[in-house]
Amino acid sequence: MLRKECTQFWIDALKTLKDVGDFTGDSLDTGLVQFCFMSLVQNDLDRMSSVWNCHRIRRSKNQNVPNGRPVVLFSMPELFGRRDYLKPVDQEHIEACCTECTFRDGLPCDEELFELFIIYMTEYSLEHPGNVDQALQLYHALRDAIPQDLEQ
Repeated sequence: MLRKECTQFWIDALKTLKDVGDFTGDSLDTGLVQFCFMSLVQNDLDRMSSVWNCHRIRRSKNQNVPNGRPVVLFSMPELFGRRDYLKPVDQEHIEACCTECTFRDGLPCDEELFELFIIYMTEYSLEHPGNVDQALQLYHALRDAIPQDLEQ
């Protein structure tokens, strides 16, 4: 369902960039794809997860497989004769885990590339994309502008 309803579209759209020669896989192109498309892909994944968590799981002959909506099964397992497997965790354990983890800084790509792309967007009066067509236009505009400046 995830592939059919969400990811296949993005696989096809980004594969087209490669197939027509507009994506080489170098760090600039990779950063541009992340910069231009990441928020749109993430929005689709978020939308898909909310739909998935609310879909209805139908009854099964297997009595060990509960039926109902995943969000309700998770949040109120006792309604379905199930046990709540959530365990409380001490704050100090959470803090220890946080010190051992590397968290993303909220940027869709490398920080230096992000700053460069923002400079070009400002210079060329470009806007952040709201859909795939705008993301493709932004990708091509930035991809064309940056190498031209490097050649001068």
